[in-house]
Formats: sequence, structure tokens, C-alpha cells
Amino acid sequence: MKDRFGEAERVEKIKGWNLPTPDNRRKIYGNGFLLVGDAAGLVNPLTGGGIDNAMHSGKVAAECSAEICRGSDYSEKRLSNYASRLWKELGENQFKSEYRLQRLGSLRAFHSLFNLLVSQVNAKPELSNCIRFLVVDGKPANNRKLMTLLLRNLV
Repeated sequence: MKDRFGEAERVEKIKGWNLPTPDNRRKIYGNGFLLVGDAAGLVNPLTGGGIDNAMHSGKVAAECSAEICRGSDYSEKRLSNYASRLWKELGENQFKSEYRLQRLGSLRAFHSLFNLLVSQVNAKPELSNCIRFLVVDGKPANNRKLMTLLLRNLV
């Protein structure tokens, strides 16, 4: 990147904004509409990714729309099935876990532990699959063998 943008000059201040993260209290449906992807706030709060959630929400919205189009009721009540189905399929608890990890990452003490973990993964690449399973896949870590392997390698 340095070679490509070495001569570049900044023309404006760097700007940023909050990511639209999941919140089951956010209204993602109403009379005649369904929100998907970023519009529905389906960005992963831990990684900032969300293409998979966007695609899945589009699929669920299409399936719910197909069911609704068989009739003539496009009311909020009729479209509410989309939200309940989407949260169930995406795993509302997954997002809660990711929020917790995000908050944990902001703690100063966590940085030392995280640095230790990264150094261990660098020294023992086989641990990267454990980390990938725990963090990237967003699945609950209730596999005792996996947790034992990680803990043994951290100590």
C-alpha cells in the first residue's frame, strides 16, 4: 500500500461513524417494508463484517415476502414474522456474546491477555483454528477439549 499511495495527500479530515450493529429492539419491518443488511443493523459488532448476515437477511426477507405476496396483507403485523424468524436464525445470543467481547477488548487488562494469546498463536499455528472457531465463527465455546487446549497453551 505504501508504494501505491506514497505520494498521496490527505484532502480532508478523517471521518468515521458508528457501525450499524444488531439490536433486536430496532424495528426492521413495518407497513410495506423489510430492512436487510446494514439497513437492519446486522454488522458484526466484534469484527465489523456483515456480508454473511446481509445475505441471510435478504434470503429471509425474500422468503417472507413470497409468502406475503400470495395474499394482499402487507401490514406491519403480517411482516413481523420476518424479524422473529431472522433473529432466531441469526442467533440473537451470538450478537450478545460479540458485544461482550467488544466491551472486554476495551479493558486495559484484556490487552495483556490478548497479546499473550497472539504470541502463543504465532508460536503455535495450530492454535489459530481454535481461535477461529471461538471468535470468527461466533459459536459458543462449549467444547471442553478446545478450551483445555487453549488454556494449556496460554499457561
